[in-house]
Amino acid sequence: ALRLAPVEHGLPRSYVPDTHGVRAALGMVRDADPVPQVGKYSTYPNLFPYSLIPAYGAVYVGGRVIGEWDNPQDYGNELLDNPGLPNLIARLVVVLFGALTTWVVFRAAQAAGLGVGAWCAAWLVATSCLHTHLSVHERPWVPMVFFQSLALWAAIAYVKSSRPRHLIACSLAAGLAFACHQSGLGTFALCGFAWIFSLKEGVGSSTPRQRFLVGLGALAAGLAAAVLLGHPYLLVHGDTPTAAVVGGSGSDFSVGGQGIILSLRWESVSSLLASLCSYDPILVFVGLAGTVSAWKRPSLRPLCAFAALWAAFFLTQQSDHVRYLLPLTVLFALFGGALCEGLWKQGTAGIGTLLLLGLPLVQDVRLAHVLQSPDARVEAEELLGALPEGALVAIDRYGPSADLNEASLELLKGLREGRGEGLRTREV
Repeated sequence: ALRLAPVEHGLPRSYVPDTHGVRAALGMVRDADPVPQVGKYSTYPNLFPYSLIPAYGAVYVGGRVIGEWDNPQDYGNELLDNPGLPNLIARLVVVLFGALTTWVVFRAAQAAGLGVGAWCAAWLVATSCLHTHLSVHERPWVPMVFFQSLALWAAIAYVKSSRPRHLIACSLAAGLAFACHQSGLGTFALCGFAWIFSLKEGVGSSTPRQRFLVGLGALAAGLAAAVLLGHPYLLVHGDTPTAAVVGGSGSDFSVGGQGIILSLRWESVSSLLASLCSYDPILVFVGLAGTVSAWKRPSLRPLCAFAALWAAFFLTQQSDHVRYLLPLTVLFALFGGALCEGLWKQGTAGIGTLLLLGLPLVQDVRLAHVLQSPDARVEAEELLGALPEGALVAIDRYGPSADLNEASLELLKGLREGRGEGLRTREV
């Protein structure tokens, strides 16, 4: 409910700059091109657009039944004439991924042996403001974290059982996370940690050679899933040209259309931590406080190691976007669940902790209310419309959208060229 309530935020406008997964899904269907070149529609992997196509198909069938449109052409025209419709359908798909993530975290916590703590972990994800906010964006972040949560569940199961199918499931889920977004590649580190900590536990009777082969086979399965469902352009078109990569030659290496710069930026640490704590102060607090409780449980140790690695890498990246910390919400929720499990047995402390968990709900309800309110940029658009013809207006990159006439484009081009830049694709 907390994710559904604000799902129409800002529509029919889409102020978020990287919602090209919607364009990719529609373009693949329109052009009958399921494996387009990187950059033709999107610089992200293909799994998220693939997941949207059945949803668009289901809406077409439903509309055909109730008489909204008579043929695919009418439906296509509706999608073009009403840009809010394809975005809304995509957001509903993301909301579903977000809701399912809460259930997966609950099951993962149960697999780790948590009782009350499993309910607390699920609650912390369900009421996470960061997770809720990104659950109403038609972007691949929440789907990626859903598959990462599946990998966490499988990693916990593997440490406890050493069964090959659990490690293979962990790797497949990691591959699907990578198939949603390039940063999901790091999820394979979780599989490695699960393999290492299972050796320490000594569960099962496999020989070192057998365990090594299982690990190698699991990695191959995960990478195959990632390539087939997220990066099939590698098989069809080969390497991505530098010109199609965001960051281009300035990147140290790239995956698909996204470049990565391998250099530390310590300024990012303070800004990202401030953003994360502003979104979810209680989640961060109980997550960090619960790390010790989580480490005491062997099945959660791979998750602790993975959380440390993920935080160390993305907190010091050049791109200080808080969305890169979204995986920490499910990890901190599980660590917080481990903490609550221990405190619950201490009477007053446990009750106090549960009362503290009411604050995230208050914050999330407030966020949902804010997102349902008229966007300030809508009001700005109305003010722009009231200006006299020929008025000169400066709009920053996250400001309201405005239709630019030829004179405006010429002026903007001159300003950009003065900075060594040019018009962006959507402005040409």
